[in-house]
Amino acid sequence: MAPVRPHHHPDALPGHLLQRPHGDRPRLPDVRARLHHRRHRRRTGLVDPLLHRPRLRARVRRPAHGLRLGLGVDARARRRRRHPHHVPRRQEPRLLRRGGQQVTTATETAPRTIARRRRTAAERSRSVIWHLALLASLVVVLYPAFWVVTASLKPNEDIITNLSPIPTTIVWENFTSAFDGLAGIPLWRFFWNSFVIAALSVVGIVVSCSITAYALGRLSFPGRKAMFAVVIATLLLPGQVMLIPQYLIFSELDVVNTIFPLVIGKFLGLDAFFVFMYVQFLRGIPRELDQAAMIDGAGHFRIFFSIMLPLLRPAIVTSSIFTFIGSWNDFMGPLIYLHEIAKFPLPRLLQSYNNTEAVTNYGGMMAMTLLSLVPVVLFFLVFQKFLIKGIATSGVKG
Repeated sequence: MAPVRPHHHPDALPGHLLQRPHGDRPRLPDVRARLHHRRHRRRTGLVDPLLHRPRLRARVRRPAHGLRLGLGVDARARRRRRHPHHVPRRQEPRLLRRGGQQVTTATETAPRTIARRRRTAAERSRSVIWHLALLASLVVVLYPAFWVVTASLKPNEDIITNLSPIPTTIVWENFTSAFDGLAGIPLWRFFWNSFVIAALSVVGIVVSCSITAYALGRLSFPGRKAMFAVVIATLLLPGQVMLIPQYLIFSELDVVNTIFPLVIGKFLGLDAFFVFMYVQFLRGIPRELDQAAMIDGAGHFRIFFSIMLPLLRPAIVTSSIFTFIGSWNDFMGPLIYLHEIAKFPLPRLLQSYNNTEAVTNYGGMMAMTLLSLVPVVLFFLVFQKFLIKGIATSGVKG
């Protein structure tokens, strides 16, 4: 039990007929019929009498008849100021009175408090270490991008000799030479070539992979599982294995030095990874939707375009982002199939800056690299909003 406040008399004396809760206002001992009228205290506790276990009597005493002018049991009872002076707050453990409830002890043992403080300090230390590790990882990841930005503003000789990322002199001629293009062809032409290839690749992947996934994931026909297994097995084949056979086929078709070999494979559903992703997404959609649509008279084409494609929005946005970035940064395909400078995309143009016979213009190459990243970042930022919105609205209630 907590010690009695030094400036207070005991709140109750067992054996006394009249209990003295406040000064000269004695009351009969009774059971509290309601909560205290000052539950929301603006001052510290221990100014009201504490609940205690009264001594039980054999019967209820009735006060004698007489004139009374207050709430007490004697004629002197009158209203007085309940809190004549401010009671200072005390930090030591004490008994807490909660209206209508028994008295509870708020005393906490010192070892438990020390253990909690140690645990809090350990958690704070781990949090600081974790954030420092994340900041270090962020610096490692962002340093190459920072180096490209600073190198694009350096003279060509400083890029080779000066290892400091901070340029000594800022040279804007690297960007002006990049905008001039190559061999009299302006820069926007190379951007257009890259955009056409990337856009056609995105359309081909979305159309072919969604149709293939719908057939393998929603329809029932003989050999469906075997066909899906064959599609997944193609993931084990490296892309370099098929370069020579594909080149021979496209050479016989006389489509080399065109963008046809770069985009035709996207329209044939040959990307097994996206087919697998679409199939797994379609399997999570309840089949009751298909059955309800068929009862209403809808066919497979109506079900696919009206029901499945809207629900496939997260998968479509994800495949579009990866396909666009992969096609925009593709270097191997244009290197093999494109030979005219006017048809080069940006990765092929960057390779042209590497001159083996003379000094390579590294400053112009860094400036061109920085400019080529802008459309990719913008594409990702725009489609990321649709991706988050599609995930948030793709729930299906059964």
